[in-house]
Amino acid sequence: MLSRRKSWLAAALTLIIAVSLTSIPPISAEAAPPPPGSAGNPSMLAPPEVSPSSDQENRDFAERNGIFYGTEASEMLSPRVQAIPSMGVQECRDNDKGDDHDDDADGRLYGGWVKDHASYCQWQNVKLEFKDIRGKHLGDLEFKFTMRGWAWQADNTESGRRVDFGITFDEWDADEGILNEDFTVAMVCQGWPQLGSCVARSPLRVKRKVSDWIQGEPEILFAFHSPNSRPLTTSRERRATGAFQAIFLPGILGPWTKPARSWPNTVRFDSAWYLKSNRIEGSRSHGTIFDRVLPFLRFRTSDTRIAQEAQHIWDAQNNAQTTHPQWDQGTKTIPGKWPGPDWKPGDDVDYLHRIYRPSENPNLRRQNHAAAVRTCVAEWGEDYTTDPVTGEARDCDEYPFASTYEGAAKGDNRYSARPIDRDHNQTGGRILGTWYSLDRIIHNDRFTIDVVDDDDDGGGDN
Repeated sequence: MLSRRKSWLAAALTLIIAVSLTSIPPISAEAAPPPPGSAGNPSMLAPPEVSPSSDQENRDFAERNGIFYGTEASEMLSPRVQAIPSMGVQECRDNDKGDDHDDDADGRLYGGWVKDHASYCQWQNVKLEFKDIRGKHLGDLEFKFTMRGWAWQADNTESGRRVDFGITFDEWDADEGILNEDFTVAMVCQGWPQLGSCVARSPLRVKRKVSDWIQGEPEILFAFHSPNSRPLTTSRERRATGAFQAIFLPGILGPWTKPARSWPNTVRFDSAWYLKSNRIEGSRSHGTIFDRVLPFLRFRTSDTRIAQEAQHIWDAQNNAQTTHPQWDQGTKTIPGKWPGPDWKPGDDVDYLHRIYRPSENPNLRRQNHAAAVRTCVAEWGEDYTTDPVTGEARDCDEYPFASTYEGAAKGDNRYSARPIDRDHNQTGGRILGTWYSLDRIIHNDRFTIDVVDDDDDGGGDN
């Protein structure tokens, strides 16, 4: 009789724990309802507090909240390609707000610092209460965690469409009564457009005694990837996203458990065959990026290799009325300028959007350049290709770039065309193409350009 009672209690406790793992509420907010279809998914402990969405919606989020990061154009002439991006714990803590996050423009909380497309981090101070199965207080556990994320690129799906996270712990403070209790750290990732768009490559949880956590290795690792079984035989991309979040679970799990969660955030998994180029070291056809951020590329007029290219863009962005084609009515504006570090919610940003053989018009890039050349011929004559003073060869440079929807063929004359030194023009083109590939700027991705006029201390921050 006694053994039956023990068996019944064990079964009941197992059921309670199993139910709890699929319905863990946030520690300091009302529980978000699980997205449709998430219940019973074996790859998840509990859905993240935010539902995954398309990468364009994630970019919209970054736009509404002014989340930008820049790349120096000069770095693209000799890029340093790292297999795994490097970010130390202290760098993370120096740049992320930690516990001091505000609601975003959508009234939800997304936390962490997106350093660039390849690197993400966040940190928080956490306090957890441990209880027994009767709800009796056993003690408290306090610690600080730092989560760092690394996005991968590769020529195969398994290694390229992958994201890894390392969670480092320190500043432990535990009551003596819980040192022999279990403490579990878990990581979840929910995919879009299917749940299986983000699946685990590692165990989803790590469970140890509190004393073992304090005395053991300070970092644990989690990994996820997004399968892509379809071959890349056309210019169309294969995109998916995942919403990720860490969960910290004290003691025996049950209805009495009050876990803590990290801030949620998102990644994009993509496959685009045209990003791979034998001319660009480190370019890969499959990859992952942290997508709640908007990139910009920064040129400098002091760089003698691209000085005329940089000056042309600066003039287009800041003195559009002096550029060709000229407007007879109204004030001419040209899109694509990075708004700068003083951006605030509600400020308009006129983005550029990359194109790669758009299905509605595969020849748009060539049409953009042809329209710009017609302007160069109309304003400087057929012999614009030779500098009348130096005799140096020139190209017809255009801004916005031919590789954008905002190019010269758009029909609104919001562009500038100008003959510039051929080497400057072609070097600028190589920089742009390398940036597209290494930073995974794929078709219809939005971005901006910043130009620092070093002679005038203009442009953006350094």
